[in-house]
Amino acid sequence: MVKFVLLCAKGLEKLVIEDLQDIGKVLETYPGIIILEYDSDYSKLIQLKTADDVLIFVKKFTGINRYKTSIKNLRHQSAKANLAGALEICRKLRKIEAPVFSVKASYEGRRDYTALDIEKSVISGIKKHYNWTYNEKANLQVMAIVRPEISLCGVSLAEQPLHILNKIPITVPGSLKPSVAYSLLKLAELKKTDIFLDPMAGSGIIAIKAAPFVAKTIAGDIDRNRIEIAKKNSQNIIKFHVWDARDTKLPDSSVDKIVCNLPFDKQVKLNTEEFFSSFIEEMHRISKKDARFVFLTRHGSMLSEIMLKKGMLIKDRIKIISSGLDSEIIVALKIK
Repeated sequence: MVKFVLLCAKGLEKLVIEDLQDIGKVLETYPGIIILEYDSDYSKLIQLKTADDVLIFVKKFTGINRYKTSIKNLRHQSAKANLAGALEICRKLRKIEAPVFSVKASYEGRRDYTALDIEKSVISGIKKHYNWTYNEKANLQVMAIVRPEISLCGVSLAEQPLHILNKIPITVPGSLKPSVAYSLLKLAELKKTDIFLDPMAGSGIIAIKAAPFVAKTIAGDIDRNRIEIAKKNSQNIIKFHVWDARDTKLPDSSVDKIVCNLPFDKQVKLNTEEFFSSFIEEMHRISKKDARFVFLTRHGSMLSEIMLKKGMLIKDRIKIISSGLDSEIIVALKIK
């Protein structure tokens, strides 16, 4: 059996595991990391939508702490990583002649070294053992992860990380990763008969990813420039509106599912309580009875209180880290 590492936004591990649909056996789970054992059709793994990437697990690093001595340990252990085995697995999915590798590192916790120090040590270790070319334009993407709970090295199963392969062409500040957008849509429980709405669409990623799964997609944003970007991203398949989400002009009781990445204070200057009250009032007006709402927000407690007062049933509140910020996904139903 082959070990794989699934990377995702912290807090979405359960959704990723559900997305596996009995593919392989989950061995360990950490915040944002799922270690899986699987040895069948590897192409199924790169079809996962809720994961940021799928890595072939090649080495667990040991003896890694906050001190600079860890850099030497990383170099020695990287030289022993089974990258040749990872290469053969990748070759089952895509053509790779001469291997060219790159290294991307991430770390958490207080450290006396940087991500660049980690990358240099891993590159040095790989070069010591393998006669491979190093280049940023690589056909093998090596990932080194250093966390308090686990440190490891892996190789992306796909030619590029999934969050890059699945992204929309043009992004803007505040754009969601595709994996988070798909997670919101999974929680919305889309149906082919649904009328779907993203009232604050930005560059359009949520609406674009939802469109194949529903009967009709409606989307809008107050920013005309972002709407023009969204139109380009969707290749004009979806009609995007310029509107204030507090006054969409949509008919009463006309929408089945509403999914949206609500603005963070860093993105939009607003009086949050007043804004959200008016917004929820409008969403309640245009939604059908039993409509389902999925909102990503940094104001979970405030938004939940407003929704409850409006007669909405809060089904779930999921804390996640999105774009490095503590956020919350609120899932609710219109019950009256």
